[in-house]
Amino acid sequence: MVQTWHLGACVSLLLLINITSANVIPLRELHFNPDRYSESRGTRADEDYHLPKTVKPEFYKITLTPNFDNFTFIGTVDITVSAPNGTDSISLHYDKITVDTVIVSCNNVEIPLNDSYVEATNIFTLELETPLISEESCIIHIDYEGVLHDDMAGFYRSSYTTADGEERWLAATQFEPTDARRAFPCFDEPGLKAAFQINIRRTKDLKSISNMNLLSSKDTADGLVEDSFAVSPLMSTYLVAFIVSDFKQLSLNDDHHLYRIWVKGDALTQASYSMSISPGIIEFMENFTAIQYKFPKLDQAAVPDFAAGAMENWGLVTYRERLLLYSEGTSTSSNKQNIASVIAHEFAHQWFGDLVSPQWWDYLWLNEGFATYFEFFATQAVEPNWRLDHQFVVNAHQNALAADSSATTHPITASVHTPAQINSIFDTISYDKAGSIIRTAEHFLTHNTFVKGLRRYLGIKAFEAATADDLFDALATQADADNIFQNDTDLNVKTILKSWTEQAGYPYITVQRTENGIHISQKKFLISGETEEEPATTWWVPITYTTNNSIDFENTAPKVWLRNISEDDIELTLADNEWVILNIQETAFYRVIYDDVNYELLKDYLNSDNYINIHPLNRAQLLDDSLYLARAGLLSYSTALDLTTYLAAETDFVPWVSFYRALTFLNTRFAGTEDYDLFKNYVLQLIQNLYRSVGFNALEYDEHPTKLIRVTTLTWACNFNYDLCLNSASALFRTWTDSTSRINRIPPDLRSVVYCSAVSNGGVDEWAFLYDEFLKSKVASDQVLILSALGCTRDVTLLRQYLTIAITPESKIRLQDAQTVFSAVYSRPEGVDVAFDFLSNNFVAVQQYFASTSGLRNIISGIASRMTTHAQHQKLSDFVSQHETDLGSALAAAKAAVETVTANLAWFDKYRQDISEWMVAYTETTTSGPTTTTGPTTTTGQTTTTGPPTSETPITTTDAGTSLSCNPLISIIILTGYMELEVQIWGPVISAGIHTVLIQCMHIALRRTNGADVTFTPFRLLLTRTIMATITYMIVLLLYMMPRVTAMMPEGRLQATQVKASDNSYRLPKTAGPISYEVYLKPDFESFTFEGDVKIRVQVFEDTDTITLHSNRQTISNITVTNNNEVILSTSEANIDSEKHFLVISSESKFLKGTEYTINIAFTGILSEDMNGFYRSSYTIGNEIRWLAATQFESTHARSAFPCFDEPEFKAKFKITIDTPPDYHSLSNMPTPAASEPDESGWRKYEFAETELMSTYLVAFIVSDFESLKSNAPYSFSAWARPNAIENAEYSQTIGPPLVNFYENYTGIEYKFPKIDQVAVPDFAAGAMENWGLITYRETGLLYYDGISTESNKKSTALVIAHELAHMWFGNLVTLQWWDYTWLNEGFARLFQYLSTDTVETEWRLMEQFVVDQQHTVFANDALLSAQPLTSESNTPAEISAKFGTITYSKGGSVLRMLRHILTPETFQKGVQRYLTTHSWHNTVPEDLFNALEEQRIEDNINTHHPVHHFFEPWTIQPGYPVIKVVRENGKISVTQERFLLKDNENSELKWFVPLTWTRESEAPEGFQSTEPKEWLHPTDTPTELNIEISPEEWIIFNNQETGYYRVNYDSESWRLISDGLHANHDSIHPVNRAQLLDDALNLARAGKLDYSTALQVTVYLHHDHDYIPWTAALNAFSFLDRRLTNDQGHTDFKDYVLSQLQHVYETLGFQEQDSDNQVTLLFRVSVLTWACRLGLQECIDTAVSMFKQYQENTENNRIPANLRRLVFCTALEHEGEEEWNFLWERYQESIITTEQVTILSALGCTKNEELLKQYLEKSINSNSGIRKQDAASVFSSVYSNPDGVATAFDFLKNNFNEIANNYGGMNAVANSITGIAGRLTTVEQVNDLETFINANSEALGSAAESGRNAVEAAKADVEWTSKHKNGILTWLRNRQNSGDGSANIVINITVITTAFLVALLT
Repeated sequence: MVQTWHLGACVSLLLLINITSANVIPLRELHFNPDRYSESRGTRADEDYHLPKTVKPEFYKITLTPNFDNFTFIGTVDITVSAPNGTDSISLHYDKITVDTVIVSCNNVEIPLNDSYVEATNIFTLELETPLISEESCIIHIDYEGVLHDDMAGFYRSSYTTADGEERWLAATQFEPTDARRAFPCFDEPGLKAAFQINIRRTKDLKSISNMNLLSSKDTADGLVEDSFAVSPLMSTYLVAFIVSDFKQLSLNDDHHLYRIWVKGDALTQASYSMSISPGIIEFMENFTAIQYKFPKLDQAAVPDFAAGAMENWGLVTYRERLLLYSEGTSTSSNKQNIASVIAHEFAHQWFGDLVSPQWWDYLWLNEGFATYFEFFATQAVEPNWRLDHQFVVNAHQNALAADSSATTHPITASVHTPAQINSIFDTISYDKAGSIIRTAEHFLTHNTFVKGLRRYLGIKAFEAATADDLFDALATQADADNIFQNDTDLNVKTILKSWTEQAGYPYITVQRTENGIHISQKKFLISGETEEEPATTWWVPITYTTNNSIDFENTAPKVWLRNISEDDIELTLADNEWVILNIQETAFYRVIYDDVNYELLKDYLNSDNYINIHPLNRAQLLDDSLYLARAGLLSYSTALDLTTYLAAETDFVPWVSFYRALTFLNTRFAGTEDYDLFKNYVLQLIQNLYRSVGFNALEYDEHPTKLIRVTTLTWACNFNYDLCLNSASALFRTWTDSTSRINRIPPDLRSVVYCSAVSNGGVDEWAFLYDEFLKSKVASDQVLILSALGCTRDVTLLRQYLTIAITPESKIRLQDAQTVFSAVYSRPEGVDVAFDFLSNNFVAVQQYFASTSGLRNIISGIASRMTTHAQHQKLSDFVSQHETDLGSALAAAKAAVETVTANLAWFDKYRQDISEWMVAYTETTTSGPTTTTGPTTTTGQTTTTGPPTSETPITTTDAGTSLSCNPLISIIILTGYMELEVQIWGPVISAGIHTVLIQCMHIALRRTNGADVTFTPFRLLLTRTIMATITYMIVLLLYMMPRVTAMMPEGRLQATQVKASDNSYRLPKTAGPISYEVYLKPDFESFTFEGDVKIRVQVFEDTDTITLHSNRQTISNITVTNNNEVILSTSEANIDSEKHFLVISSESKFLKGTEYTINIAFTGILSEDMNGFYRSSYTIGNEIRWLAATQFESTHARSAFPCFDEPEFKAKFKITIDTPPDYHSLSNMPTPAASEPDESGWRKYEFAETELMSTYLVAFIVSDFESLKSNAPYSFSAWARPNAIENAEYSQTIGPPLVNFYENYTGIEYKFPKIDQVAVPDFAAGAMENWGLITYRETGLLYYDGISTESNKKSTALVIAHELAHMWFGNLVTLQWWDYTWLNEGFARLFQYLSTDTVETEWRLMEQFVVDQQHTVFANDALLSAQPLTSESNTPAEISAKFGTITYSKGGSVLRMLRHILTPETFQKGVQRYLTTHSWHNTVPEDLFNALEEQRIEDNINTHHPVHHFFEPWTIQPGYPVIKVVRENGKISVTQERFLLKDNENSELKWFVPLTWTRESEAPEGFQSTEPKEWLHPTDTPTELNIEISPEEWIIFNNQETGYYRVNYDSESWRLISDGLHANHDSIHPVNRAQLLDDALNLARAGKLDYSTALQVTVYLHHDHDYIPWTAALNAFSFLDRRLTNDQGHTDFKDYVLSQLQHVYETLGFQEQDSDNQVTLLFRVSVLTWACRLGLQECIDTAVSMFKQYQENTENNRIPANLRRLVFCTALEHEGEEEWNFLWERYQESIITTEQVTILSALGCTKNEELLKQYLEKSINSNSGIRKQDAASVFSSVYSNPDGVATAFDFLKNNFNEIANNYGGMNAVANSITGIAGRLTTVEQVNDLETFINANSEALGSAAESGRNAVEAAKADVEWTSKHKNGILTWLRNRQNSGDGSANIVINITVITTAFLVALLT
């Protein structure tokens, strides 16, 4: 059983008990109920409590019927017994039940009897008239009744409340140690084992579970169901368990065992982590013990009310909820460790306690000591990075040392008899000390002998009961067999261990240096400092040691034994400067005290760079030992505290845990005294470096120990008023309370600190907010954390109310948690008196509430331990005297508490002065004094400071406890620069705090620079700070503002005041938000302006002076604010922050929380032509230009059309009205009943219906003369385009409705708007935009021209339409909360554009094309070190815009595709439906998606071994992706992972949870269809061995159908087998996996992770492959080689090789399209012909040129097939002259078909004529050329993509970059152009030229300069790559030719010649 005091293995959890003070390492919570028993019963002899051994139980049949109407139960039990020696008396136990009938029968003959019952002993005696015969089996039948009490013992009741507020009841059990007798009469002693068969009768709405598996369920006559369970093996009564509830289960069957976790329904998702680790722990225990788990299943249940931490019932382990349930995003790292370690503890009991049980409770430690040992070391097996082997020492071993140091402690083997005595030893001694002694035995026996000895012990005693001697004998036998003691007859395992288990306490070893070595002696350590009376206790002590001249902290075998004697000498040569340390890794259970010389040497060594040479466990030991020895008066505090000073450089988790624990005592003693500031400064000085190291930002992939120590360190810092800590905590709390969604974004690990700080420094509002969160929380660990934090308030009234709530039965605080409330209050210095006064004034109520628990005793002891004054001592003494007769079983604890206060006060009086004087000296040394003082030195980093302090020496401010390193110049620089970033990062409150600290730092540093003393009196400090702060801030403000003072006024009637906000955040405050908008707009196509008016209904969330919204590029003429039609504000002045686009509306009176206001704003704007906001576009019919106005608002441009709250989270309803010119009409998101009648000028108003809730970026409207085409769909589905193009919208109308049907069926949600309009806009920057109900497109995205558009155009049109329609659900109905999560919109849309279209265009193989189109494409971008993760921070519009790239779209879609295959498509679909249904009309973050999928995964019982959030989140928050290395060796396969990076000189430590699938050759091709993970590769560096049987000559390929987002590399032999397999039978490998092999191999080679000879060998098979998918992958990868080798003489070899591979497919496909060609064939033909012509295949060139010339001669009759046009045009222009180019340019100008225009533009860049290329580039920046702005950039890319055009494009860029920016779309376009050119540079000279250009023009290039520099670095890497790899590639190519594989070249050349000859003859 785990007691919850024992759950403090994690520092952070311990925080929950003492969160309200700096005492963060208290003892672990006491959590059993000894006060249920009174020692007053013990008037009888102790032996009276034991049953006589005359009768032995063999079998129990138990039937129970619980009744939840009256909370009773009815039971019957049949106990089969035997009497080994015969008897006429039977004694057994029962308690708190009523026995109705007792029958004893033997051989079916009833025996008359008399019965009696002794309540004090619970013994029920049956006196038989006929004695039982020896060995005869008889049956005792008993009918009885009982009460389902609520005291969490026996068979008791518990309850929980559903989300609907319904209270649900359940019944559970807790029998250990002596409460089985409360559920059924029994022989309730651990040594009396029997078999059990349980039957539970329950109502049909409930379920029952028990230790064994369910055999049957049958209906009964009274309408119940009787569940019958299988017979158990032999076990003790205390291990029996059953639960009757409506719990739901999560199950896992791993082919070895059935695991089930039972929880209340709404907590099922929280069980995933426990389930994921359970099999691993069982496997560890089975391997360790060499004994299989014995039961058919292993159930675990989370019981809402549960007194113990957990209980090891065999086959049915029960837990407190917070010790089994882990909620990702809510539970802390400490919670997670507690869960893992508690599970390990209970699972260890399945062997140690269940299989082998203690003969009697004297040997409880045989259960709990081993369980404690394994809770650390078994957990280490499943969580290897938690350093649990080290945590054992600081959290169990040292905890036991502290507990075992009193004079009243007991031995491990303790003599106990009564229930109260038995309960009392469930303590630190039986758990932690026993576990420590077991660890000691492991080390002196050696691990192997220890393991074999335990296996011997378990094997001998299985299913029996044991004593300590049984264990000792087994270990001794094994030690003898292994000759561990090397025939030393004095050493004996039993003798050694008896000295540690049968004697209380432990020794401290005194070490004195002598001439010949060291002299050691032992004495019993007592914390009181008293000397033990004679005869002195001695132990067999294993001595290990090391010295600094021969450091060895790894050998833990004893070098010497102190053999049960007081002292001894150890011969050892020690130099004068050589220290010695005893007890290596603190493996033995003793403390060590050294002489002064050794301490001085240790102190100096610790304060040097070499301190890390001392093992961290021994650094922890030195701290723990010295501070406890000083506390006991055995060592001076100056020596002990001297040792602590090295901590200023320490960052390891382990020593800090020891220090913090020991520090707690000092903190409690000094709290509230006048020396407390000295103490706080001392601590803050020490933790300064650690605070900086761990920081306040909880990082997702911090190491686990870092997460734990961060919380503890921040707690001390905040509790000691460290400004940065307090401000950071306060700001985090406000981000939660101020959020409109109230989603808690505070990292779980920081919540204890943040909550406590916020409540401590806040008021009633903060307290009430947090208490409300407690009431709403569904996570038990979160509830306990909040309960602890609520005690942090300084408001005495609140504290009293809180304590009252805690003891009110109707409150939501469970009895088991009520003590937490008291602890939270009295743990703060100011709460001690509050808690004690409350106890005094409400004694009767407190006593009654905690009557069934040890609560009263614990509260009195806890309060007493915090008392620090004599007045408090007197109050406690009076209280105990007053209530001496009322305290009952708590009296002894109360009297002990008085003695504790007496001792603590005496201790403080004795040591206060010494400690305070030391701290004064320390403070002087570390602030202003020289190092040479009587106090300690201090270290900065790891360098000891001497002499006067430098400008880097830490300062101390006793008023705030703020410590920083200060330098005046740095302070000014930091403060100035900080104003640029402060609020964006930290928020205003933290910013103010940092300003204050930096200013203080600066003025002190300035004084230091002049050598001045900086010790201030309070007045002097205040005056100096005020003056210096003012001067400094003015200087900094001036420096900050100088470059920003500009005087630009926008045009219009209103002069806008340009306000530079002090807050640099681009996010709107959450003080107010919109309810609805009424937008009126009137565009003017003569002036290209528009006027407008917007009426916004606004709800105010917090009292505020200002309402801030967005406005950009508008001139505002009037603002009016009304409330209930009363004008609050009317102004013609607007406060505008032009940088952030903020419009700030200020009022002299506050806008009040909860009040609704209406804001009216009149404005004008410009219809610009930049394709953003409300902009103008045009098209031409004949010579007439037709104008239109359209919108593009995503992501931040709605503000450019009308003032609004332009963030996706601010959803509202929109009513749009547009005044429309004559001959025009308007469209918007919603339909309009009809336009108004024209006014006198012909204008008409279009008033559109009000929308549903949606984000601003989805609003849209268009004013045009477009015509429409309607579909045959049963709802309004229309396309709109210019009149001369509308007929080409037919395909969109054909494919659109089936796609909508797909989405409605897939999501289970109907489309929500009354119409879908799709509009083709001539000028459109994006590809398309998903405006709800009015989707806008580039013309190429919507219009398909039959006979002119290509098959690629058709595919693109279908996919784009599908993409935008997907957004109607993913993005519109459920919208991202902020742009950090853009992938929630675009990733889904990208995946579903393929999924949906695949159901309509079924022959396109779109899900295979997805891989080569999307996943392979993004692999290249995501393989750069600079790649951003899917979820990444974005604040400014530019940062948000940058999110809309390949990563967001293609990676988003790819990882979702991976997730779909992990969960199975069916579960993924249902999970998506759950996500959309739950969050319809709302905003989401990734956690919402993860949770929905996780809930569905659990419901569908999909085993992923980890929760969705756990395995999937790393793919979204980490950049890049892994490459999996597969290694075959000795018939075994192992896999490792690392991040794949294209540059081979870069590396990364990132890791992922990788789903592994594979197919062996013998399983192909069917095996490739299996895409569910077979195994998982965890984020570790350790190779994972896979259990795969495979023959040596059989290939294996990982990542079936490349469903995983990762690459795969293999060992050389595996690559050989794969290459051979491709040659032999490539069709046996799925085409996507062939594509994967080609893409992976060539990119692995590119990255230097695979030699090119291997990679290119994979491609050799291609000439046999006629499939588009693998060829696409190959040609994409070949493109890089083609570019790199372009200007090299070896390029010919490369071209020859590729052409040889293309030969077969070229001949097969040819130029002639066939009627039977499907889409894939058409695409394949274009790809093959393009490469053939580009690589110089003469037949291809001649055919293309011939087709062009025929077309040129007669464009009507010799039309080129649409799919071949680009190829033919480009080839002809490349090989012909100016005439052809001009012809094609004229065709462009004449064409009105967008797809044709785009095709021609891309081909015009193919010419080799430099002059033509120059002219072409000039046209791209000429607004009169006819090239649209949206297409201008494609002109530039077509030129630099031409090898002959790179230099021309570069020269043009250098001379025209400003014009390029103006015409291509800004400096981003320039950056893209530079990047594009850089990728084509092949020589060092070209790269240097580019670098020179960028450096010379960096200022003019602006934001493009940085992109340019990155591009230069990439180009340098490319050139370097060529130099490094070129020779290897060319060697391979030439070797193939020389080896005869060049025959294909001869064949293809003959083919070319023959074909050319035939063509010549025919023409």
